[in-house]
Amino acid sequence: MIAKDSLSIVIPTYKGSETVIRLILELYSVFDFEEFEIILVNDDSPDITETLIYKNLKKFKKFKYIRLQNNLGEDAATNIGINYAIYKYIMVMDDDYQHTPTECSKLYNKIKNFNFDVVYSNYKVKNHSKIRNFFSKVFNYIYLFNTKNKINYISSFKVFKKSIADQFLLNGNFNKIFIDQYILQNNLVIESFDLDHRKRMGSSSYTLIKLLKTFLIKIVNRHKIISNISKYLISFFCLFLIFKIFEIIYSYLFLKNVYPQGYPTIAILLIVNLIFNYVIFFKFLDNKKSLNITKYLEINYT
Repeated sequence: MIAKDSLSIVIPTYKGSETVIRLILELYSVFDFEEFEIILVNDDSPDITETLIYKNLKKFKKFKYIRLQNNLGEDAATNIGINYAIYKYIMVMDDDYQHTPTECSKLYNKIKNFNFDVVYSNYKVKNHSKIRNFFSKVFNYIYLFNTKNKINYISSFKVFKKSIADQFLLNGNFNKIFIDQYILQNNLVIESFDLDHRKRMGSSSYTLIKLLKTFLIKIVNRHKIISNISKYLISFFCLFLIFKIFEIIYSYLFLKNVYPQGYPTIAILLIVNLIFNYVIFFKFLDNKKSLNITKYLEINYT
C-alpha cells in the first residue's frame, strides 16, 4: 500500500521579501496534493514581507502565517512553526531560494519511500562565502563530535517525522534547545542526502558576528561540558581577579612595582573565558525573550 502524501513545510523568514512569495507559489505547484501546508514564521522582519503576504493571500492554498513579537532567531522561529504543523512529515527550509522546490520534492521522497526518521540535506558544493563555509566546517566538526549518528553535516534544510516533533515539544524543549540537538540525543534513523545548493537570492541578514554567536550558542547547547567549564571558570576568575587587585595594591604601595609579571597571560585567559560567558549570557537573554505571536493567520483550511 502506498503511503498517503502528507507534508508540512516550515519556513522561518527574516528580510526575505525578495524571495518568499515566489518560493511559496512554486512549492504549491510542486506539492500538489491535499494534505500539504506551508507555515511561514516571520521573525519580526523589518522589511515588506508581511505586506507582500497579505497582497498575495488569494493565491495561497493551505497556509499559516505567524508574526513574532520579537526577533528570536532562526532556530526559535523554527520551533514555533513546528508547533503548528499537522501532517505526518515536517520539512524545514530557508527563505533564500538556495533550496529550490524541486530539491524539496527529492528530500520528501527520500524520507517517505525509505521510512527514515530524519533526512538532512548534504552539499558537495556550498554556495556560501569562504569564511562562512569555514565556520560551517568547524561548527559541524565540533557539533557532531562524539555522536553515534553516521552523518557529518547538520543542515537547516531537513525533513523528519511529526512524531519526533511531538515528542520534542511534549518534553518541554520548546524554548530550551533546538530540534537538531534533540534529534542527535535520541536513537533515531538518520540519513543525509546530496542535493544542489544554489546561490542565494537577496542579501543575507547574517553578519560575521551573528554567525559566530549562533555557532557558539549551538555548541554550548550541544555540549554541556563546555557550559559547565565556562561557569566554573568565571567563578574562578572572579576570585582570582580580587586576589590580583589586592596584589597590585600591595605591589604599588609597598614594593613600588606598578606592573607585576604574568598579566598578559591573565588577560588572554580572561578574554577566552568572557567569550564563552558572553554566549551563555546572550543565550539566557534569548530564552527570556517573549514568545508572544502578534499575528496568526490560517487560510483555506477545511
